[in-house]
Amino acid sequence: GGSAAGGAPGLCALSTLDAGVPGGEIYPDGGFLPGGSAVQADGGVFATATSTYSGYPASNVLDFDVSTSWYIDSTCFAWFSLSCCAAESILLNLAQPRTLVGVVLRGNRGAYEDGYDFLTGRLDFYDASAALIATRTVVFNRPDGDWATTLSPPVPGVRAVRFTPGLAEDSASGIADIRLYAQ
Repeated sequence: GGSAAGGAPGLCALSTLDAGVPGGEIYPDGGFLPGGSAVQADGGVFATATSTYSGYPASNVLDFDVSTSWYIDSTCFAWFSLSCCAAESILLNLAQPRTLVGVVLRGNRGAYEDGYDFLTGRLDFYDASAALIATRTVVFNRPDGDWATTLSPPVPGVRAVRFTPGLAEDSASGIADIRLYAQ
């Protein structure tokens, strides 16, 4: 609770590390199949970010390649022994409203696999009028920085999904993939 850095309530409070099951519903082998189809495979999804480290664009989260990532441009600030990234976000815009049944977030596996992961965050789901219709707290697993959930019940009418990081290992942390699954 309470307001934390960057005006994002609770995202950078150390208690957010205990706000959910690390990894969400990721299976022990790291796999996750929520049913439905990956929205990115249908095309028409594009990503924009509030900041981007040169050479690591927001579009990297859409390419189904965990060796590429979107990184924040060193704009997070020191928060205890970690970084707080709540002032940054990445937004996925869908071509048309969809009923989402699951989300998978994959941590970095490329050149900066260690030391540049997000630890916590929040997913917000918006309808076509930009109204917030659902939200999920994210606590990434360690050491891979993955998280997944089945949306039960499914969230209908989603036109955009925003990931806002909270605590991170570094001021230029990143994420490899954001996969949205629809009915």
